[in-house]
Amino acid sequence: KLLKLHCLTAATKLFNHLCQRHERRAFLFDTDWCWPSMSGFDLGIEDKNTSSGIGSVNSNLQLKNSRVKAVLTFIPQVVPFKQRVSVLHAHLEQDKVQYFTSTATSAIHAQMGFGTGSLKVKVRRDHLVEDAYEELHTAESKLKGQIKVEFVSEQGLDEAGIDGGGLFKEFIDSFSKSAFSPSFGLFVPTSHQLLTPNPDSARASVVKSDHLKYLNFVGKILGKAVYERILLESEFAGGFLNFLL
Repeated sequence: KLLKLHCLTAATKLFNHLCQRHERRAFLFDTDWCWPSMSGFDLGIEDKNTSSGIGSVNSNLQLKNSRVKAVLTFIPQVVPFKQRVSVLHAHLEQDKVQYFTSTATSAIHAQMGFGTGSLKVKVRRDHLVEDAYEELHTAESKLKGQIKVEFVSEQGLDEAGIDGGGLFKEFIDSFSKSAFSPSFGLFVPTSHQLLTPNPDSARASVVKSDHLKYLNFVGKILGKAVYERILLESEFAGGFLNFLL
């Protein structure tokens, strides 16, 4: 058993190294990495559109067996990307249900923004990252709940508008553009115009000695964007993504 485990570990490392090399300079078609046996059924997904390969996840969200869990953990490349996204979204939806059930007085109140699951923030457009940090960096698990945003214009006036979801998406988009801007100093572009953390952020960033706290907070806001399925334009360098994953 020990020899089998060592062989499996070595094979997994080799496979991942080959995948990383392919990402840097492709030598196969992307679909060549996928295993045909990794169908929607194998992942606990009920395939409702076999022509597109996109499935919906069963309500119990249970992966079929431990082998499939191991595949998704150690060699996810063999599963089509859309199916992996479906699994992720299904687990996030289940987490949202559990969160609102435990923190809100009712599902209706949670959707309307009442109860402990809702946060209200006011941010100045010209100091958006700093204001968001001051308002939200201690929120922790409450970031899973609804966040209602009110903008303050550069002239210092409250902007009219009721946040029905659109203002929050605008907030996430504006936050990412500001936080990832080279002028803010937390991230810098590579030669391929991909983002990576600025190694000199303690000196060059707007927030100076608080740069690590802000980097941590930026990660939380990115997590919130994933949680709410908000697509961002920012692209990270492969080395940085590999470090995160």
